[in-house]
Amino acid sequence: MPLAAKFESTDTLRTFLGELEALGARITAGTVLEALARSQLRFDDVAPFVTPQPDRYSRRRVARTEAYEVLVMTWLPGQGSGPHDHAGSVSAFKILRGTAHETRFALAADSLVDPISTGELHEGEVGLDAGDVIHAVRNDCSRKEPLVSIHVYAPPIPELRTFSARSAGAAPLMVSPLSRVAYSKISS
Repeated sequence: MPLAAKFESTDTLRTFLGELEALGARITAGTVLEALARSQLRFDDVAPFVTPQPDRYSRRRVARTEAYEVLVMTWLPGQGSGPHDHAGSVSAFKILRGTAHETRFALAADSLVDPISTGELHEGEVGLDAGDVIHAVRNDCSRKEPLVSIHVYAPPIPELRTFSARSAGAAPLMVSPLSRVAYSKISS
């Protein structure tokens, strides 16, 4: 099991990684969601991977294989990601401390994204992106508490694609079919 070097893992973390390793290339949205939900992972299990940064949220690799990657993310109050997707990879995550505020977006014809829903995930809860979601995550905690989450990506993310959100109150740009064709050819 490819645990990140120099860190001791707890039995709970080793058990969870062993489950992922046993799944190998058979990891699906359902199997990874079930494994995370069933896991008894707690903050103490990932504490060596918690690395708050003053200027941005942090990502620390726990393990990586050809089939999956496991990261621990630490978000100080007010920190968040911009709108992004996971380039088709399944993404499941469990909140180990704090509350995650998630905004989901829809891609518009003009290539900007518009918010379509918001929600919260609390300690112990699990979230899932089956590979087709554009979202942003924030720690909006008013209690000045860090947000700590463990994420599984299957397969490992080839790239984190970012998007620009439409400014509040701005109308979508009208896009002609011709410009969509040109955009498709450029981005292919």
